[in-house]
Amino acid sequence: MAAVFVRVFQRFFFSLLVVVFVGTFTGCYLPAGSSALLGEESVASRSEADDPDDPDSGTEDNPHVVGSAEQLVELLQSDDLSLDAHYVLNADIDLSDHDDWKPIGSAAEPFTGSFDGGGHVIHDLEFESTDHDEMGFFGVVAAGALIQYVGIEDADLEDNTHRNHRGLLAGINYGTIRYSFATGSVEGNYAIGGLVGINEGTIEKSYALVEVYGNSAVGGLVGVNRGSGRITVSYAAEEVETWNEGENEGALVGSNEWHHGEQPEVTKSFFDQEINPGMVGVRGDDGNVEVTGLTTDEATSPEIFIEGGLLEDYGFDFENTWDIDSNWNEGYPFLRAVPPE
Repeated sequence: MAAVFVRVFQRFFFSLLVVVFVGTFTGCYLPAGSSALLGEESVASRSEADDPDDPDSGTEDNPHVVGSAEQLVELLQSDDLSLDAHYVLNADIDLSDHDDWKPIGSAAEPFTGSFDGGGHVIHDLEFESTDHDEMGFFGVVAAGALIQYVGIEDADLEDNTHRNHRGLLAGINYGTIRYSFATGSVEGNYAIGGLVGINEGTIEKSYALVEVYGNSAVGGLVGVNRGSGRITVSYAAEEVETWNEGENEGALVGSNEWHHGEQPEVTKSFFDQEINPGMVGVRGDDGNVEVTGLTTDEATSPEIFIEGGLLEDYGFDFENTWDIDSNWNEGYPFLRAVPPE
């Protein structure tokens, strides 16, 4: 507990120094709740909170800023939802009183904007109905859309084993997902992943600690990675199970497939091979694959990732991007900019 206290105090003190420095010399302050560790790409690291009722908000320069579950539901569950708008969180969101989430975007009308979690976590996500395909916080994320700096924690997407394309963050991703994570459980039929069901976009510096159950193409991080799908510097470490043995299951990716003449990639990523003994990390020989299975002790040890360690060339930067603590995140690496609760 002492180690956790020291780590939290260090982060708070560093964040306070950054806010004071930036505010003093530029007159601009980070919005309440945002992390000083966010990269320059984060909208939250350089936006001030706007008025959610401002009719001009939602643009890239003036995104919708969401600070409560009520605001999130009002903006993203409304019949007037703007699928091409830009959103940013400035607080953690507790959805325990809202058990009827409808995925944002569909195959017919995908999400085309951006969603910047600002280093915050969305808790206790549950769904209005599980009798649909393309299920997750997002249903379908379009090419060009951006999801970043957000955690989906203790989410539950179960109770239906007949539906396809499911992940706690997104059912299908054609865009870019980075600096994000998910924990909880997900269940379905085909293309079921802890973070994303089907990926044809980019996933980088992300992870899933999600129990995943399905029939075919079931993966700890992604169910199906295909075509232009790129996954890098990411990991998964939780139980993956199919009830149809041999039907495409992988501790990291359930099925890695050529699609429309394009070759997918899964690089510089790892999985905990002790949790799923005998299971391959990435099912399928298609595409460029560079992944490593680690024991639980290895996956929770920082020495494995630094100079001289087994994964020293994988790009898990523990100076700026990742951190590790036996008291947090089950001991597995977590993102400094999006610390788990």
